[in-house]
Amino acid sequence: MKRLPASQSASSSISPSQCLQPQIAPGLLMRTGNAEALEREAAKLEQLLGEPAQAPRRGSATVGGELRNTRGTADGLRAEAARRVGEEERLLELLRNREQQAAALDLPLPLLEGVWAADEDGVGVLGRWEDRARKVARTSWWLLGPWRRGRALGALVSAGADVPDGDRPSWPAWATERPVPPELLESLADAVAVEQEVRELVPRHTG
Repeated sequence: MKRLPASQSASSSISPSQCLQPQIAPGLLMRTGNAEALEREAAKLEQLLGEPAQAPRRGSATVGGELRNTRGTADGLRAEAARRVGEEERLLELLRNREQQAAALDLPLPLLEGVWAADEDGVGVLGRWEDRARKVARTSWWLLGPWRRGRALGALVSAGADVPDGDRPSWPAWATERPVPPELLESLADAVAVEQEVRELVPRHTG
């Protein structure tokens, strides 16, 4: 009997199924010439390419730092939200008070909003006028109280001249009546104090 060469004998011991099972790995492409094997190869390569890259593992210190930063950010946002809610509630309360005080004085609201509105230091001027009005409201006649009250009221009325004529309502009759009652000046001081706080709060809340 004719003996086969050793190389041919070794190759004949490999089963056909072993020849049709390519080893697929990233970066390795085997072409066997078999259609089914090529399809399996393509599917395996597609699966490998579609797998998401794994993120590098993070240590506990890194994770803990990120959690602390997240909690800090959340706490800051909650504090800012609480501050804004508090400011909004205070502003609504001030606007209601201002409207009520203006109505009690029969004072058109645009006049109160317009006093020293064009002044760069309008808020400061309102505060100084309030202090002045409260001081002279109870000043005795021998200390020129009536005269000083008239001058204080006149300064407030003149400050409303910054409102355009077409939009400016008329001041109530008490604006020109003399002598000025102390109670009127005190009520105006209260209204001006509210207007001052409104002007301070609005830019801070909307800024």
